Amino acid sequence: MMTNDGAMSETESQCRYDVFLSFSGEDTRHTFTSHLYHALCRKGIPTFMDDGELQLGDHIAPALLKAIQESRISVVVFSQNYADSSWCLDELVKIHECMKSKNQLLWPIFYKVDPSDVRHQNGNYAKAMTKHEKRFGKDSEKVLQWRSTLTHIANLKALQENRFNAVRRDESKFIDDLVSKIFIKLSPKDLSSDEHIVGREDRVEELKSLLDLENHNITCLLGIHGTGGIGKTTLAKALYDSVYNKFEGSSFLSHGLKHLQERLLTDILEVSKIKLRSTEDGIKTIKSRLGFKRVLIVLDDVDNIEQLNNLIGREVWFGHGSRIIITTRDKHLLDLGQVNNRYEVKVLNDQESLELFCQSAFRKSFPETNYEYLSNRAMRCCKGLPLALNVLGSHLVGKDFDGWKDALDRYEKSPHEDVQKVLRISYDSLAPNEKNIFLDIACFFKGHRLEYIRRVLDACDFSSGDGITTLVNKSLLSIDNNCLGMHDLMQAMGREIVKEEAWNEVGERSRLWNHEDVLQVLLDDNGSSKIQGIMLDGHQREEEITCVVDTVFEKMKNLRILIVCNSSFSLEPSFLPNNLRLLDWKYPSQSFPSGFYPRKIGSFNLSGSPLLVLEKPFQVQLLDLISQMIVVTFQYLAYMNISYCPMVTEFPDVSGAMNLRELRLDGCQKLVSIHKSAGYLVNLVLLSASGCYQLPSFVPTMYLPSLQYLSFELCSRLAHFPKIDGTMDESLEINISYTDLKELPESIEKLVGLKYLDMTDCKGLQHYQLRKIPELPSSVEKVDARECKCLTSQTSNILWCQVRKEIKRLKVKMPHTEIPEWFDYVNNGGYPVIKARGKFPVIALAFVFRDVNAKDSDLFAADYQAVGMELFVEGKRRRYNNFTLAENHVFLCDLRVLFSLGKWEDVGVGGGNDWKTIKIYCKTEMILCSRGVYVYKHETNMEDIQFTSQRSCSYLVRRLDTFNAARSKKQSLKWQDTYLEHDRKIRSVHELNRLLGIQSSPEGTSVDKDHDSQWEELTDDYYFHDDDDDDGKSQETGHSEDDEEESGSACRSGKRMRRC
Repeated sequence: MMTNDGAMSETESQCRYDVFLSFSGEDTRHTFTSHLYHALCRKGIPTFMDDGELQLGDHIAPALLKAIQESRISVVVFSQNYADSSWCLDELVKIHECMKSKNQLLWPIFYKVDPSDVRHQNGNYAKAMTKHEKRFGKDSEKVLQWRSTLTHIANLKALQENRFNAVRRDESKFIDDLVSKIFIKLSPKDLSSDEHIVGREDRVEELKSLLDLENHNITCLLGIHGTGGIGKTTLAKALYDSVYNKFEGSSFLSHGLKHLQERLLTDILEVSKIKLRSTEDGIKTIKSRLGFKRVLIVLDDVDNIEQLNNLIGREVWFGHGSRIIITTRDKHLLDLGQVNNRYEVKVLNDQESLELFCQSAFRKSFPETNYEYLSNRAMRCCKGLPLALNVLGSHLVGKDFDGWKDALDRYEKSPHEDVQKVLRISYDSLAPNEKNIFLDIACFFKGHRLEYIRRVLDACDFSSGDGITTLVNKSLLSIDNNCLGMHDLMQAMGREIVKEEAWNEVGERSRLWNHEDVLQVLLDDNGSSKIQGIMLDGHQREEEITCVVDTVFEKMKNLRILIVCNSSFSLEPSFLPNNLRLLDWKYPSQSFPSGFYPRKIGSFNLSGSPLLVLEKPFQVQLLDLISQMIVVTFQYLAYMNISYCPMVTEFPDVSGAMNLRELRLDGCQKLVSIHKSAGYLVNLVLLSASGCYQLPSFVPTMYLPSLQYLSFELCSRLAHFPKIDGTMDESLEINISYTDLKELPESIEKLVGLKYLDMTDCKGLQHYQLRKIPELPSSVEKVDARECKCLTSQTSNILWCQVRKEIKRLKVKMPHTEIPEWFDYVNNGGYPVIKARGKFPVIALAFVFRDVNAKDSDLFAADYQAVGMELFVEGKRRRYNNFTLAENHVFLCDLRVLFSLGKWEDVGVGGGNDWKTIKIYCKTEMILCSRGVYVYKHETNMEDIQFTSQRSCSYLVRRLDTFNAARSKKQSLKWQDTYLEHDRKIRSVHELNRLLGIQSSPEGTSVDKDHDSQWEELTDDYYFHDDDDDDGKSQETGHSEDDEEESGSACRSGKRMRRC
């Protein structure tokens, strides 16, 4: 039996011989060893056998040592007098060294001796070793090494078939079997070609780390999955070639079941052929014969769980240290097989793609001269898919420049057929429902939000949940950031399948997405009942479609999907199919056709339409069989968008659409009433009606238990907020900024999931006294009450008390008020210095800001000011944050939210009980009059935190006169633009120029050089320094405090912040 854990040498390409024979000439030169030598030669196996003249003197001849080193396998024939020869023992030591250092194979044969005699040096071996001890000394290094080597080799896994007993076994048959095994072992097992495989090395190393090859105490399964043509098999072969020599046996399998069982046993047991009676017989044989072997098995392109169950079953079928690798397109098979250790093969990057393409097209790693552009164009066509790169590159070999351009023109329209054949394997295995989902996404919905696509597909009676999961598992789809993705070549393959439905009759295809094809069908009025979906996209230009008859959709009675973008019809359609499930169209009429009642519609997107009447189709009544009136329900309707419809004045009764999840009414400037049924849509998740300037109220009462977002921003006449008619515990954000609300109802406390309440610039609250916020739910994390200047002290106390509730991720902006005395630290003259140990402190910070400067407050009273916060830990700046705030306001925030951190490691500092110093600085033109810190007692021990203060330097603006302060204000607007524009409060820079009489240079600095120099000098003030680490090594991270509110950053890493 072969040993050294079973493998071929990594240096076998340098070997001169396949087999080296080590034997005792006295015992076997003219018998067993001679017969074995000639049998190996007849099989064509180069074999070294010394002629007897080399073994002269006390030391082994250099030629023998060299022959051992240049052999792939050493066959050692242990016989009765083997140990008598010091030359044989020296050979054995050298063979053992090569086995350990060069992964050379060692095949021990016990010829008429018991392995235990060799292992323990009994019998003749004891006599021989006694003789050597007398000659060289009992404790001589040479004798001890001989004994150790004999013991180690005899302890190797030598099975019964390695023993020859003349009484029990036929010598010629034993030799024939032995030669067959050696021949199989010497047969090339490398699966990859010698050619360089682009990107292989790094990926193989990643896979090796997942296999944990050094751990021999476990059996490991690894799943390699990915789309067709991505290179799974190529990568698995490269991995196999790099590690198979570390195992006792290995096999790379693909296709068939009983045949694969036979192949598996043949490869690992290294016998010429095994025949199995049945699959069950194969399972029993695998378990019994391989249960104690450390093996490597690769199952390639598995598409059936039966293959896993019958070939590898469970880990216990194989010996400890075994590794089983499965490649598949279907990730779900790995779930069924409980293969949790996985590697997804990704597409190649651009550099790798270009290199692989060039290897196929030019037989080198870079493009030929003058073919650089076309090579890059070809690379982009393939989108990183190795199969496509190889096929296209091979197809272009030998073509001239024009031939390349023609081929690429064709390929960009339709992938090469060889690529499509591979990609289509996964599609052909799908169920009809899954095929429909795949084609809909390929033709219409690639890149769209997952939830949106599911709504449409469910309305089409497709099982979107299971269907999309199956497509993702089979690598036909991907999900990234809640959007559905698809490889471009997969999309092209799907669209090609639709074209195959009717090559010459476009109107007979199920789906139309190509602009020219859609226009042909509409203009020629040659649609049919086979059309299920149409997408007409005028791309960047608004396109008017003329010469289309108003009955163009009458022939398309099975139309499910109608998407019209950037296109308008000259005639109003007189018919729309009732089978529609998605209507996405800036509909060109003030009303729908009579008889249009799409009862299974899932998505209405009519944004920007001139619709005047929305009551139909929602209020249609039909007679049932007993002549009673019934109301049609729209049970599939989940999405409705009538934003920016300028003529809509009323929103209709939608009580029949109780599954509605998203309702958008933004920018309907004439909307004055919303039916009360909108307040009781139990599945509604989002309701946005921002910018409805004429809307006086929403609904009297509401109970929307699924609601997560509600916005009436910029509804300047909205004066009443509805009463809450039941507990709503979903996480909820409410934006009522820039409205005319007078008060919030007491029932707001029923919004137990409320997280964010934005009341910015509520003018109604400014002009009415004694307005208050009722008791807020304990779940509230964020309140924005900027410009609500007449809130009472009771209301402010309610907001402060959110801190005492130790609300995590708290963030509040509100008009000026004093920091409560129960804060753990309040300071009016400096910045808090916090010392903490143990866990990162959980604290809330409060900052109270006053105006910019009394002399210019009238000029800038309405503007929001920029605030820059900096976090220093152990003297090094680690974080910064920017946000905007009105003058005379309070900013209250959880430290973890302000700087996006929660542990010491987030700022590059280790934990432990050492005291660490935290400082927080603020940069703004407003006057910061007080600061406070509150410790969350449930999470931070007061014994682990201390407070001191550090005086701040005087403000720059206090050193300037009114004119220079105003001019600085104008300059600061340049970096604040993004903040002020969003809040709709920015003043025109040109207006400031007019007021201040300042002219700016193209670079944005003042032409007044004296002013600029004065500004430069003043930036030397300590307060305006970034205090970066030496040599630019500061580990800081910066962000804007609210990405949804504000964008841009006032600070640039490594640069001095001039104006914050």
